Amino acid sequence: MRVNGYLLIGLGTVGAWIAVFTGNLADGAVSRELCDPTVLERHERGGTVVALVFSAALLVIGMMYLKVLTRFRKLLFSVVVALLLLGSGYLVYTGHLGAKLVYQQAAGVYTPSEDCNEFVEE
Repeated sequence: MRVNGYLLIGLGTVGAWIAVFTGNLADGAVSRELCDPTVLERHERGGTVVALVFSAALLVIGMMYLKVLTRFRKLLFSVVVALLLLGSGYLVYTGHLGAKLVYQQAAGVYTPSEDCNEFVEE
């Protein structure tokens, strides 16, 4: 993998932690409106797992880049591949849960009144 790939993994990891942080901020507003809050809990847990797994992969990549444990380079590369596959799987699962929250429970979605009076111009 080239340095550009490492940079993208690093940016994605930072983005995952930002998503976890902002998701925790929105938790109080969203959880009160849900019919099944367990989906939100699984979504939050999945987001944290994604961030942790990609952070671990980034740590191992850093060890490879700094040539720490050079005798185990092939093993470290295999660990990175396994972590990236695991993280990608969790990312898909967490995204699926997020879609269920939005499309099945209208989490964080504005719902207008029945007569839509708030859209009438005066």
